[in-house]
Parts: sequence; structure tokens; C-alpha cells
Amino acid sequence: MQHIASMHARMFVCAHTHIHTLSHTQKYTHPKQVMLGPVFVCETDFWVPPMFALAAVILGVAYPLLDAQLDLPAQQRRPAGSAILTCISYFCLQYYTSGLLTSVGVGGAPLHTVLAVTAAACWYVWDRTPTGAIMFVVTGLAGPGVEVGLLQAYPAIFRSELYHYSNPDVLGIPLWRSWVYACGAPAVGGLARGLWNSSSKAPGS
Repeated sequence: MQHIASMHARMFVCAHTHIHTLSHTQKYTHPKQVMLGPVFVCETDFWVPPMFALAAVILGVAYPLLDAQLDLPAQQRRPAGSAILTCISYFCLQYYTSGLLTSVGVGGAPLHTVLAVTAAACWYVWDRTPTGAIMFVVTGLAGPGVEVGLLQAYPAIFRSELYHYSNPDVLGIPLWRSWVYACGAPAVGGLARGLWNSSSKAPGS
């Protein structure tokens, strides 16, 4: 399970950085190209992997603890390995779709509708728990909040920006990002539950 988690974490970071830079949705100020020999893999920056790792740790701890606090039935805390991997793949597809749609000029209500429906479907199909519903909302709000800090507070303090979006809505971010973050909650949450179960250290189990 640990090997699978590491593999999918690398896949997601590359998918995230690749599609949103390739589609010109966002641009890093000091981009770093990741190469596999002569083959271009993705474009990112030094701070991106640690930020994703921190978010994964926070969600990874929050899910099992909240499951225990809400006294979730054991069967709801133990997703099948195939369900975990399918949910992560679905999330990557939704992330890819967000970049693809924005790159061809889709925006406004149509873009929000597609991403909102796919995010809600992710929770309904692979989670459907009170913990998941809470984290769906929290992640959808907290993710953009962190980005506002990176886009507004960091430049104000250090006089240098880390990245920017090509078509922001408010405070430097496009509002549709909330749906992408929300969709990520069931994917990371399922992986967290799987890891806690495999280590036999899930609280309240």
C-alpha cells in the first residue's frame, strides 16, 4: 500500500503541474522542468511537492481521526484497494479536465457545472460518509484559502511571486479551483483510510 501511495502521489503532482502549465492556466515564476532522460515529464517549482505532501499529511490524519470521532461503522472506514485506486484516477481525470476545458475557453457557469457535478459524484460514488462530506467542504474552502496566501501574502512579504493564474476571478485565483480541491478530498481520504488500515493503527478501530 505504501508503494502504491507513493506512486500515485508522484503521478498526481506531475498531472497537476503538467496540465495546468501546459494549458497556460497557471504559470510558475521560476519553473523547473522534470526530465526523464531526454523526455520532458512536467514543469513545476521547488515548493510544489512539499506543499502537496503537507496537504496529504493533514488530510491523511484528519480522515481517520474524524472517522473515529463520528464513530463511523468499520465497513465505511475500510475501502477496497481497487476503489482507492479508481477514485484517485477519477480525481486525476477531473483535474486534467479542468485544465483542458479552460485551455479551450470554457468558463463561467458551464465550467463550474462540470466541475461541481464531477466533484459531487466523486464523493457520492467512493465515499458517501459524514467524514467525507465534512472534508469535501473544508478542502474546497481551505485549498483556495491557502492559494490566496501564496498569491497575495507571499509577494507582499518577499517581494516576489511564486506563480500566477492567467484568468483569476478574485484575489488572484479562479473560483472553479474550489471544485477541484473538493474532488481531491475523497481520493486522498480513501488513500488515508487504506494506509491506516494496512498499518493496523486506525484510531477507534
